[in-house]
Amino acid sequence: HRDLHLSIRRQRQMCIRDTANEGGETPAFMAAGKGHADCLRLLLEAGCDKDKAMQDGATPAFIAAQNGHADCLRLLEEAG
Repeated sequence: HRDLHLSIRRQRQMCIRDTANEGGETPAFMAAGKGHADCLRLLLEAGCDKDKAMQDGATPAFIAAQNGHADCLRLLEEAG
């Protein structure tokens, strides 16, 4: 979590911001699911696709709500 945070801060336009893993999880999805609001905020500021869904249709907002991370859900809603 800390390494991702520092990497994003240094390179705001990193190409990893919307890159999904084999399961379809993007960095925004992982940050929202783990409750890492600081990382999610940086990803949103870098222009990540906040609505990019996994292969099963789950979005960062869905996983944030499912896992009870209201701060992350609020960030996603405020991002438009």
